[in-house]
Amino acid sequence: MLRAPKNDPDVEWLPGRRKKYKLAFARVILLKEQSGDRILPIWVSAGEGDAIAMLLEGLSTPRPGTFELTAKLLEIATLQIEKVAVTALRENIYYATMWIKIRGKIHEIDARPSDAVALSLTGESSDLRHAGSSGVEPISREQ
Repeated sequence: MLRAPKNDPDVEWLPGRRKKYKLAFARVILLKEQSGDRILPIWVSAGEGDAIAMLLEGLSTPRPGTFELTAKLLEIATLQIEKVAVTALRENIYYATMWIKIRGKIHEIDARPSDAVALSLTGESSDLRHAGSSGVEPISREQ
């Protein structure tokens, strides 16, 4: 973890921590309901946040990134991401689940929300969801 210099004006205390960190090292994913106006902000590292932004914009790098590589491996193995969901918030940490179809059977896999979101953006058929007060609801891929 990168630590911020003392007396830096761009430093803020993060909840539950006794250390200061530069906020510039984080990105925020905003997940919006398709059928409502609620927005779920999730803080992620710069690497994952930038990868997600590139996927949303349809940009690529000369070499495959981690998520493109993982998506290609899933494709070769004929595994399909059916849906992903942000399923819990415990002690200021979000949790996600991915539903992967393997030989016709669906398997639930625990995942970090940033990984689940990024992998869902690499495929055309996956469904991005979050666990809301009225159950698991779809999330818009619009920016």
